[in-house]
Amino acid sequence: MVAQKLDPRTKRAARELGRRMRAARREIGLSQEKLATKIGMTRSNYARLEQGTSNVTLDTLRRIADGLGAELAIDFLRSAARRNEKTTA
Repeated sequence: MVAQKLDPRTKRAARELGRRMRAARREIGLSQEKLATKIGMTRSNYARLEQGTSNVTLDTLRRIADGLGAELAIDFLRSAARRNEKTTA
């Protein structure tokens, strides 16, 4: 498998997503192995997602949310810099 080159902003987002996935998984007491098996994924592929080193599809995110017993919610938030631009313009 060839490692993907992610844009720095995508890397930050992937790491944050992975951190949230790990927290949600730990909160319900599942190991990476058990969650990966539950959603039809290998532990190593799932671990890469938690580490934020791999890009993820919406389908995979939905499967992960289902495996965690969670609802998948995606939001677009304006960055603080962008909010400040609007207020000073």
